Amino acid sequence: MNGVLGFAELMLQGELAADQRRFAELIVQSGRSMMMLLNDVLDLSKIESGQFAVDHAPVNLHASLAECAALHRPAAERKGLSLTLECDRDEDADSRYSEARPPWVLTDGLRLRQIMLNLIGNAVKFTEAGAIAVSYRVSRHEVRVTVADSGIGISPRQLETIFLPFTQGEASTARRYGGTGLGLSISRQLAALLGGRIEVESAPGEGSRFMLVLPATLAPPAALPVLAEPPPLTGPGTAGHGASAQASRLPVSCWSRITTSTGCSSPKCSNAAGRRSMSRMTGTRESRW
Repeated sequence: MNGVLGFAELMLQGELAADQRRFAELIVQSGRSMMMLLNDVLDLSKIESGQFAVDHAPVNLHASLAECAALHRPAAERKGLSLTLECDRDEDADSRYSEARPPWVLTDGLRLRQIMLNLIGNAVKFTEAGAIAVSYRVSRHEVRVTVADSGIGISPRQLETIFLPFTQGEASTARRYGGTGLGLSISRQLAALLGGRIEVESAPGEGSRFMLVLPATLAPPAALPVLAEPPPLTGPGTAGHGASAQASRLPVSCWSRITTSTGCSSPKCSNAAGRRSMSRMTGTRESRW
């Protein structure tokens, strides 16, 4: 599927007739939907079979949430929605923490982002006008991250089933907004693996508040990672090679076209051993032709 998407996106960079461009865009759109469904089904299967491992390490809570919000901000802006992030400093919150002094939480950063990307994405999807507010609060006993929106809301009957797999409220909601109905189910089970839970408050026409509650396991200063300068990017006018093909397992020919179009160099193999190595990296079979 990565190969299909990669070549379709390369087609969109070239000269196409109007109907050809529309077909290529449909390939990309359908392929991304299929990838989302496949990833969700695989995640759910791993969780239910007990094969889903979590890796706890110090996570900068504010930076992680800011990254998730930034990824969804373009979609929110296209709908005219505001998307904000703030540290909640009410009377129950730990006054030591703020946006300038964020807490470092011992949790699985990858799974935390997976949960928050889903919650924020749902808020953007189901909100037609108004605002989405992401906030976090650290207290003595828990870390609470809230995603509040002014969207369509959820009925009491739907609240009873919304965390079940392949469930997405009313049939009319599923037809209008699409989706697999797996995101909230996976998010709830991931939260449980992290030692937490997801709570929800909502009413039809009044928006929703989804709250991720995690144990207040804060990283001691000695455990915090040393932040290094990011490596320089390669591009036009610079020497070096493009990103590893191993990350997405695209065909070598697709990676070659992508890296060439962005001004990076693409590794080439002139012997059989090198071609076999590249085949292992990209997940493709070595071809005699």
